[in-house]
Amino acid sequence: MVETRDKILDSAEHLIQSRGFSAISYRDISDEVGIRKASIHYYFPTKNDLAVAVVERYRDVLAKLMAQSYDAHGSDALSMLDDYFGVYLSFQDQPERICLCGALAGDYPVLASDTQMSVDEFFLDHENWLKMVLETGESSGQFKLSGSAGEIASWILVSLQGALIVGRATNSPQKIIEVQSLLRRSLTAPSAIGGDIQDAVA
Repeated sequence: MVETRDKILDSAEHLIQSRGFSAISYRDISDEVGIRKASIHYYFPTKNDLAVAVVERYRDVLAKLMAQSYDAHGSDALSMLDDYFGVYLSFQDQPERICLCGALAGDYPVLASDTQMSVDEFFLDHENWLKMVLETGESSGQFKLSGSAGEIASWILVSLQGALIVGRATNSPQKIIEVQSLLRRSLTAPSAIGGDIQDAVA
């Protein structure tokens, strides 16, 4: 049985992903979950407390997925990268939603400092993981990197996040497919896209 706290977090995550942090209230969550606002305040006294909890849970879920990918594929960097792309491709089925931390980044100036820190750490986690995958792939010969692994990791992350945002804004959920396909090709054969990745990052 799903506990009330988890139901609140599920609702908050969905609402932030589809509307943005500034556009939702405890009233929205209470209506969706079917509980009183006082019950939400019991678990999360402030909206910032709720935001931090949602982000930390989201980080934990994706961190476990990345760890499982590493355990399953070891030195097969391309398979690990495909697992990572799969997280973003899953949004095709819910085109009104984007990455939780991508949504929060849009409200970054109004977030409390500890929420900002959690969002920052999410992106840092993912850049570091992608950097590890890229270095593994370069060492094994699976990838041909046209810049440093750190630069390309940042480029991949920004490209995927941007594809979700633009795809939603233009009602084009296929954008994420197009972007992940281009990213994949650029890593296995950089010359195929007619340019140097490092130029794109600069």
